[in-house]
Amino acid sequence: MNPKLEHILEKASQTLDMPIQLAAGMPRIELRGSNEAILESHSGVREYGENMIIVDTPLGPARICGNELTIRAMNEDKIIINGTIVSFEYI
Repeated sequence: MNPKLEHILEKASQTLDMPIQLAAGMPRIELRGSNEAILESHSGVREYGENMIIVDTPLGPARICGNELTIRAMNEDKIIINGTIVSFEYI
């Protein structure tokens, strides 16, 4: 990353009290055990099924595989997925 841009993002993240990745628009993934995934900075759902959900992110599509997957909540920035999560990967 450009050092000047990195410095600007670092200042912005300190000012806004948020991780630098979020200030840069990078996705943030939080797995809570094997039953919940929270993905921030997404740009929509590409594919949705009981065993697989594909979400578009700034780093490319992210695939969540598991059983009985459901989208519990979603807004323009955050998506919460419940079910038995077996794997998470960028494709």
